[in-house]
Order: sequence, then structure tokens, then C-alpha cells
Amino acid sequence: MKRRLVGKIVIITGAGSGIGLAATTEFLKEGAYVIGGDINLEQLYTLQGEGYLLPYQFDVRNLSDIDGLINTVISKFGRIDILINNAALVKPRKGFLDVTDDDWYSTIEINLLGYIRMARSVLPYMSNQKKGILLHIASEAALMPNLNLPDYSILKSSILTLSKVISREFGKYGIRSNVVSPAFIHTPIYDKPEGLITQLKQKYKVGCEEALQRYVEEVDIAVGRLGRPEEVTALLLFLVSESAAFITGANYLVDGGVTPFI
Repeated sequence: MKRRLVGKIVIITGAGSGIGLAATTEFLKEGAYVIGGDINLEQLYTLQGEGYLLPYQFDVRNLSDIDGLINTVISKFGRIDILINNAALVKPRKGFLDVTDDDWYSTIEINLLGYIRMARSVLPYMSNQKKGILLHIASEAALMPNLNLPDYSILKSSILTLSKVISREFGKYGIRSNVVSPAFIHTPIYDKPEGLITQLKQKYKVGCEEALQRYVEEVDIAVGRLGRPEEVTALLLFLVSESAAFITGANYLVDGGVTPFI
């Protein structure tokens, strides 16, 4: 296997589970040094990445945590090559009127300000290096709003503009910024106690496998199954490669064909 990222310094937020954990795993395989940031580091400590993986406990809502992370990375490695903005909050709502001001503040602080703060922290270093890559994880809900996730959908939509602004302003410094928008990826949110699978079993009154299949049919995923975190990571690896050197300010759907428009 080609080790395409040997020596690259990569920060991944929300690295402790789901897409973030899969990205950490695959970037390590490619030879990168990965700083995996999350509130819960338990899963990161199970990875085989001695010398290349630096689990770092932090909260994107806390500016001093972010400063500590960046200072640690610069002190240890001297530069930052890639940022993957992935930490996010997802909470189902009954509808738009169910979202209180406190709910909005909570979602904004993680799903938008968290991304902004991380980008703002790495961009000065990348600008000085004359090179850097930012990837932001959004969602198909950014383009096709989920009425049970009104605040999440609106904030994910804002990530598309955030990335476009960065790509336009910082392209002259050799910095690229892109968005990856996954949909219906089988992450721990499905499997945790009282998670989505439990809800689907109760809804359809069938077992796990049949409940998932009915769900896939109901939401009309063209490929007929849920996605895997590794399938999102495959696109992330392409977008940080030299093969994607002319790609910036773009949004890529990884959705199994569920988004019904061009």
C-alpha cells in the first residue's frame, strides 16, 4: 500500500467515533501524524498508532482548549498541514418551533463556531507555510433539510459558505478548503442504547436487520444500503492528495444517491 501522507501533520476534530475515528485510522495507515481531538478519547486509545497518533482531549466550545491544542501541535511538529473539521452535535427535534434559544446557541457553538474557531486557529500557520488543506464535514441536510433536525440542517448549510469564503480568500496562500457531505452513514448513533436502530425497531416492530432495510427503502437510498465511515474517508484521502490540487471551494456528497437533484 502506498503511504501517501508520510510526515503530514493532520488535526481531526470529533476523532473519537464514527467518521472522525475512521479518518484517524486511515490517515495513520497513510503515514500521517494525526492529532485526534475529542471530548472522549476512549476509542482513540485502542488504535495502533504509537508515535504517530496524539489523542488530545478538548472541546471546540472552549477557546483555551483550542489554543492549547494548536500550541501543542506547533510546539511538537512546527506546522499544520491538514485540518478536518468534524466535531458536531446532532439532536432530533419535533420541528422548527421545538428549538429553543438555548438549543440554537448549543448547536451554533459546536456546529458553526467550532468550525470557525478551528479554521481561524490554523489559517495563520498555513498562510505562513504557503500551503494547507481544510476539509469540513457537513451533511446532505445542508442541501436537503431534515425537518426533524432544523437547527442541524441550517448550521450544516452555513458550512458550505464558510468553506467557500476560506477558499476564495486564502487560495493565494496555497490553501484549499472543501466540504464533504455524508448521508446515512452507519455510525455509533445508530447502535448506541436507545439509538436510531432501537427507534427503528420500535417504529416498524421488527428485528434490527429488517428495520434497517425498511428504513433504507423509506428514505430511498439508491444503492440500497447505509454507507460506511470508510467510504467517506476514501474521499477525504483523495481531497488531501496532490491529485486534488485544483479542487477548492467545492462540496462533495457521499449519500448513496439519496439527494434527488443535480
